[in-house]
Amino acid sequence: MVNGEADDTRSRILREAAVLFASRGYERVSTRDIATACGIKQPSLYWYFDSKRTIMAELIGMDLRRVGEVIAWLSKAEVSPAARLFRFLHIDVASLSDDSYNLVGIYDTNVLEHEDFAHLDKSVQKIYRFYRAVLRAGVREGQFVDLPLPVLREFLIGIDMHAGRLARTVNLPRSANLPRDFATLALRGVLADPGTIEEVSADALALEMPPKVADVLGRSATPG
Repeated sequence: MVNGEADDTRSRILREAAVLFASRGYERVSTRDIATACGIKQPSLYWYFDSKRTIMAELIGMDLRRVGEVIAWLSKAEVSPAARLFRFLHIDVASLSDDSYNLVGIYDTNVLEHEDFAHLDKSVQKIYRFYRAVLRAGVREGQFVDLPLPVLREFLIGIDMHAGRLARTVNLPRSANLPRDFATLALRGVLADPGTIEEVSADALALEMPPKVADVLGRSATPG
């Protein structure tokens, strides 16, 4: 098998597995299911991955690397906490909506709590620390409503995940801009003064994305 064909098959396995994980949940999917969805025999799948755990671990790793690069950039961005959070949600919703791999299932099934992926916990905690730091700064500066940080965090994460799921299950009008719409909705829910949302979104979307981050995301540095 030539390298190009092997890469195509490997990508197809990841893509079909992601769809199955999202629709059925990690525990209810077998390597046989994945092989059938790919149109290959189960033994052939093992030439690329030795288990469904390895497949899911690669999908999770892909997403965590993406999020990690975005967080590293935005954590140092010289904008308000609200603008930082808006841009993060905008990027994340866009990635969950447009990525060739349906990564919603990684979070929708609480798979990150599975013992098979305990070794990835440090990377997951970076995401929670980012939310905590941005929300704490926003509350301190009076930009965000003064509610318990876990409440604000879970509210935002819930909207983020729902947006990605919605984009893959509902036929939206061409005029819809899901990343912008959901980031706006989320920020309106936590801003102390929702009337500042236009200023916040303008500041967020004016941020110039570093080439390294754009490369990881596989898109233009200019937000849509």
